[in-house]
Amino acid sequence: NTFAKPYKRLAFQRACARATDTPGTLLAGATTMYGADHMRNYAALANYIRIDALAQKDQPTGHGIQPIPVTEAERIPDIDEIIEVHLFANRVIELDEPLEGMHDLSEFDEIAERVVEGGYRFKDDVLKGLGEAGIDVTDPFELMLAIRRVGPKRLEELFGPGAETPGRLRGRTPVERSTSIEEMEDSGEGFAAALAPEARKAIRLAGLRGCLATTDVHEYAKIMLGTIFDRLEIGVLDGGLSTDFGDLAEQVAEGEVEFIALTSYNGVALEYIRDLRAELARRDIDVPIFIGGKLNRIPDSSNTSLPVDVGPEITKAGAIVCRHPNEMLDRLTEMAEERLSRTLERTA
Repeated sequence: NTFAKPYKRLAFQRACARATDTPGTLLAGATTMYGADHMRNYAALANYIRIDALAQKDQPTGHGIQPIPVTEAERIPDIDEIIEVHLFANRVIELDEPLEGMHDLSEFDEIAERVVEGGYRFKDDVLKGLGEAGIDVTDPFELMLAIRRVGPKRLEELFGPGAETPGRLRGRTPVERSTSIEEMEDSGEGFAAALAPEARKAIRLAGLRGCLATTDVHEYAKIMLGTIFDRLEIGVLDGGLSTDFGDLAEQVAEGEVEFIALTSYNGVALEYIRDLRAELARRDIDVPIFIGGKLNRIPDSSNTSLPVDVGPEITKAGAIVCRHPNEMLDRLTEMAEERLSRTLERTA
């Protein structure tokens, strides 16, 4: 899913074919190509379905192809939409079959080989590093438990095959940059650069520090916000992905932060904010909570599977709903200016 551009998507599948002959699970649909325009989303859908089918027919890896409904960027799709998108994908593959012999896919092999080489180097460095740390890497259970506890972020920071590069995600330049992460980093840099110079200066001078986390497994918005904070020199306590609200409250209690920034996707935001606020109150902590993303929920009384927006309810539960990063940046600017003003008053 992180390789949305067609040539990288195809090359990554060829890399998978080189790395193993074990059947895979599925190829996640390139939903990062989706937006609010359904017609444009259908074009993206047809594009990645064609690429995935071509790659699997040329060098099969056993991965299933996953067409995703064009409404995915807005809400959880309903059953009829899932059926329709599979019918659509089957027809695209059927129509494309006569053209399959016209493609020369060898030009993608250079990227594939680079990805495979980086992957094996990463594996070797992880095993070596864990072994030196006292982990029995010949014991599958001990190895998997160690990897799970260290987590992918820290593993990439320690052992990633890319060159060490301060200021980049995980502190490294990737062997082959993910399309989706590239877009998130570029967006974050753009939002930070577009902020008024006096606002950027106030935020930098104020020395703000926040906790950045997600309510679920989706990381892209967190990467974008992390880039914004890095460019504005805002200190970050990494609250992680899919973080339990109790664990997050404990981190905040120990981390001395002025605010919490949360990203959320489809269905969990309202209950999460209610539970997090309760946990913070138990610890006598009252800091602003900014939250953005897909802030929706299927009503308990609903007779359909379609979610509705719950932004107003989230506001009542004690969070600051941000439909756009600039809304959070405006509030952070206010916080920075207030802190600088108090500092001047104390020193006057």
